[in-house]
Amino acid sequence: MFAERSLLRFTHSVQEGEAVRLPSATIHSEGRERPMSKAWLKSGLAAGLVMLFGASAWAHGGNYKGPTDTVPPNLGGGGDTTPPGNPGGPGTPGPGAPTTGGAKGPTTGGAPTGPTGAGSGGMRPTTGGLGGRRAGGEGFERWEFWWEHNKDPFLDLKARLAASAPTSGGGGFLTGRAKPVEATSVNRPSPSEIKNNLVPGFIGALKETHPDIVDSACLAIGRTLRSEDAAEAVAVLTKALSHKEKTAREAATLGLGVLGAGDSVPTLLHLLNDTSEGKQLTGRSEGVEDMVRGFAAAALGFIGDARAIGDLRKIVSDQTLASKLDVKAMSILALGMMPDQHEEIVTFLLGCMDDRSLNTYVRAQAPVALGRLNRQKKEGSAAAQSVLPKIVALFNDDKADNDLRRSLAITIGMLTSLSSDAAGDAIDALLNAVAKGNDDQTRHYSIMALAEIGARDAEPAKNEAVHTKLREFFLRELTQPKRITHQPYGALGLAVYARNPALDPQVKTNAQAKLLEAFEQTSNPSYKGAMAVGCGLLDYPLSTESLWKEFENSNDQSLKGYIAMSLGLMRQTGKAEPFRKLIVAKGLEPKFRLQLARALGLMGDKEAVETLVTYLQAAETQAESASAAQALGLIGDRSAVDPLLTILRNESKQPQARGFAAVALGIIAEKTQLPWNAVFSVNSNYRAKVPALSEILDIL
Repeated sequence: MFAERSLLRFTHSVQEGEAVRLPSATIHSEGRERPMSKAWLKSGLAAGLVMLFGASAWAHGGNYKGPTDTVPPNLGGGGDTTPPGNPGGPGTPGPGAPTTGGAKGPTTGGAPTGPTGAGSGGMRPTTGGLGGRRAGGEGFERWEFWWEHNKDPFLDLKARLAASAPTSGGGGFLTGRAKPVEATSVNRPSPSEIKNNLVPGFIGALKETHPDIVDSACLAIGRTLRSEDAAEAVAVLTKALSHKEKTAREAATLGLGVLGAGDSVPTLLHLLNDTSEGKQLTGRSEGVEDMVRGFAAAALGFIGDARAIGDLRKIVSDQTLASKLDVKAMSILALGMMPDQHEEIVTFLLGCMDDRSLNTYVRAQAPVALGRLNRQKKEGSAAAQSVLPKIVALFNDDKADNDLRRSLAITIGMLTSLSSDAAGDAIDALLNAVAKGNDDQTRHYSIMALAEIGARDAEPAKNEAVHTKLREFFLRELTQPKRITHQPYGALGLAVYARNPALDPQVKTNAQAKLLEAFEQTSNPSYKGAMAVGCGLLDYPLSTESLWKEFENSNDQSLKGYIAMSLGLMRQTGKAEPFRKLIVAKGLEPKFRLQLARALGLMGDKEAVETLVTYLQAAETQAESASAAQALGLIGDRSAVDPLLTILRNESKQPQARGFAAVALGIIAEKTQLPWNAVFSVNSNYRAKVPALSEILDIL
């Protein structure tokens, strides 16, 4: 990840619960003092970083980090087929609440040994894991990881803010969307306002030298401006590729992709291939940096131009690039974002799955990319669906490593239609993995894949036997699981499945009652959170009293955050006022603040906007600024634009505050219905993230 990025990705606290003040100088780990001229998360702060937001490792994108962070230990080169291991192990802790404390003292972030290590100094801070190691080994396996990576289509905040009534529907996964759905809301700035008012402010910010401001402005341009209005933006972002700060070069690369203009394809290909033109564009005679090349691959995926397919394939196949894990992994994922040439891409991706010379974390992206091809066409990808039997056979192969099998479980969920001939074998393979598998993560992914398959079926009456099996399965995992760690996934899986509007209404009614019963009976606050989210997903207002009682009585801010979000999903607007008062309270965990903002956004409440603008202006810590900015982005509307632009343009303000103002404006005016990085986070194998992918998922 970007060791020097302090704005788009932030890490929080030297001691648990203690926010880091914004000093005038930073003390490096070797004891030297350095002026804060670049982003303040330089390698010198690595020794003082622990888990973000106390009990919940939380990043700008709202995604959890994992035990010892999520960068694999075998980054040094290709051909390493040794599975990196299961950080949590197969333990099955009892129903008591897991420990919630983060690391109790400074931790030192290690640097990847290979050339993919981010940051000009080669160091990348580690968050220290999800509250440290759990008794019994819970870590990545926690349900919170899955939810935070997949939540955006379920919450669909922009649609909720635009609607006057609760929305409901299918499973909430990204399916059947050939192109990103454009955001439409009278509460948000119009395309003309964005083009004529916001974008000039962002372009002006690119003239700054401070990376906090430039980073944020680059991505804000891409995420807000339509590709048909992109001519000037392409020029300024291309110029920013040679910015003296590494993070600015990286952000400009991503910005070109998120902008989506086909005119950027030749430039991005030069960056991807590290050509002489690419070196000239970045001002790097020694070569285009690996992270920039990885982001160029991702950018080409965003644009989806078939001209890039051949180059992306060559990058993956090039044996001389064995150590370039970021470049290879992102090239594979970019192939899964292409709307055309699916037959050739599918054949190539199948070959990657069999290629043992590829690093396991790179190879694990191939099934995910293949499954995502199904999103690129409204009717689904026939080429991808046709190889489902091969995917199932590979999933059943005991010789497949854990990283690959985890991705295969996700892919089965993306590809399987209950109307297909291969559906029976696919369902049985996932059920068998849950019942007999030794790997926690594969079992959990399999539970959610089954939920996705059932939630997507448009004609359940034709597949009643399968649906009966699925209902019995989810209820068993919720109420009487053989492995207690399955219970929160049983709750989420049941809720996701029962959202299918084609099911008999009684299925939803029964699921609501079971989730509330489980919520009231369990003592584990983490598991309660999953059950609360389930009640919200199923819009169960009868659960409000129990949820609110727990909210008032609990001291667990993580649980309270999920309860707040559940009440938001149910549009319990009577709780908006206490949430508005609480959201600007001092000492609040930033994660909790974001959950309160999501709750208010889900309720369609915007009265907190003015208060949050004031809070952002007065914020004293990086975490306060970050959480206020994202909160404003989540619930803000036109009324927040002018005050935020004033902050962005005010050169007397701290660079961090100005940068976060650009972040908030980018979220408020985002052109797509879902966050720009949802295409990478939903259905991701977050146990196999290379640094470039981790960074994309962490950027606000």
